[in-house]
Amino acid sequence: MSYYTTPIYTEQCRCVQFSKFVALAGSTAFASIALYVNAVEHPALQTLDDSNALQHWKAMYSRAAPIQASLALFTSFVGTGMTYRTGDKIWLFGAGLMFLNLPYTFIFIMPINKKLNATANEKAGPGTRTLISKWNSRHAIRSIFGVAAAGVFMYALMK
Repeated sequence: MSYYTTPIYTEQCRCVQFSKFVALAGSTAFASIALYVNAVEHPALQTLDDSNALQHWKAMYSRAAPIQASLALFTSFVGTGMTYRTGDKIWLFGAGLMFLNLPYTFIFIMPINKKLNATANEKAGPGTRTLISKWNSRHAIRSIFGVAAAGVFMYALMK
C-alpha cells in the first residue's frame, strides 16, 4: 500500500503497468535500432569507398548515439523503478542489462568512435574500413544487451 495520497501513486492507478510497458518498449526500441545498424547500416557501408563509408558512418553515429544513450539510461531507470514498485528483482536484471550498454560503450567502443571521428573523410583508407568493422563487431554486443533486456522485460511483464 502506498503512503502517497496523490492519485498517480494509488493502487488503482495503472502507472505501474504503464511503466512496465515503457521499460519493454524502451529496450525493444534500443534493440531494434542496434540490430538495424548491425544488419543494415554496416553492410551498406561496406559497399561504399573508404571516404564515403567514413562520411556515412559519422552521420549515422551522430544521429544514433544520443538516441541510444538516452534509451539505455531511461530504460534502466524505469526498470529499476519497477523493482522498487513491484519488489520483483527481474526488473533490476533487465535494467542492469540496459545500463551495461553505457560503461561497455565508454570502455570498448568510445576509443574507436574517437579515432573514426578524428579521421578526415579524405584521409580514409583501409585502416578506416577495418576500424568500422571492428566498431560493428563491438556494437553487436550492445545489440545483444538490448535484445536480452527486452526478453527479460517481456518475461517480467508476462509472469
